[in-house]
Amino acid sequence: MIKAYEYRIYPTEEQETFLCKELGLKRLYWNLALAAKQENHKYQLKGYKQVFEEFRPEAIEWCKEVDSTALASVWSELRQAYQNFFESCNGTRKGKFVNPPKFKSKKSMRDSITYTSAAVPKFVDGKLIVTKKLGPINYIS
Repeated sequence: MIKAYEYRIYPTEEQETFLCKELGLKRLYWNLALAAKQENHKYQLKGYKQVFEEFRPEAIEWCKEVDSTALASVWSELRQAYQNFFESCNGTRKGKFVNPPKFKSKKSMRDSITYTSAAVPKFVDGKLIVTKKLGPINYIS
């Protein structure tokens, strides 16, 4: 069973900075992995640490500041995007053709963060806690 939670959050300035860093790292990871895959079609998509070590080693330090479950979800999303594209090319996917994954831009990227199932939201004293690093956050469900 798949569960999805969607909340409108009202972060403090510190939390907003944290979320911006997380969004930036997600975009960087997506774009690096996508560029490697486009350059070498046999390139096997890897977890974010391996990709950062290979292309942007300084990003490993940045990763310590954010929650890793958000980056792990990017890996799953990119793999799924390629699987959908290849299935539509082979005719094994019913329905219309699916375009290949595209690079993400800071200007056109929709601001949303997906966490893996390891980060189940909790409610404590009227606040939402998604990850320990983000801390309690004001929300409306």
